Parts: sequence; structure tokens; C-alpha cells
Amino acid sequence: YEVESRLRDRLVGEYGLCNSLEVRGGEDTYILRLSGIDPRLLELELAPLNPIDVVVVSSLTSILGRGLEFVRRVLEAGEYRAELRVVG
Repeated sequence: YEVESRLRDRLVGEYGLCNSLEVRGGEDTYILRLSGIDPRLLELELAPLNPIDVVVVSSLTSILGRGLEFVRRVLEAGEYRAELRVVG
């Protein structure tokens, strides 16, 4: 819960990236769901790199103090979903 709360403070409160988020998992894998994303960001492609990816992975890495890699990510219907694996 602490990870989700700190991530919410940063992504929703500080950056205004989305309206809500959900974090599941822990230890080795994290699954994130962000909704209410700024519509301008929804127009961007995920490849090769997207500002949402940068903010999500840098914020979560900072909170966890561990490295992460994307397993998969999807941006559709106003929602961003990502699965990240801890690597460090």
C-alpha cells in the first residue's frame, strides 16, 4: 500500500499524469493501471519510448530504490497498463 500511495502522490498529485492508479504485485513484479490520462498523451505511440513510460519507470524506481524493466505495456481506451519486473 505504501508504494501505491507514494506513486499516487507523485503521478496524480505532483505530475497530474492521470486521475487514478492501481498497483498490484510486489517483491519481483509490479502491475500498474493508470486511468484518466491526459488526452494529449494518449495520442503518442508507445514505441520506441513514451513520456508516460519515462515518468512511470523513473518514479517507481525512485520509490523502490531498485531497477525495473518493462515486461509489457498497453495504452488503450484512455488507460495505461504496465507490468514491470524488478531487476536490481
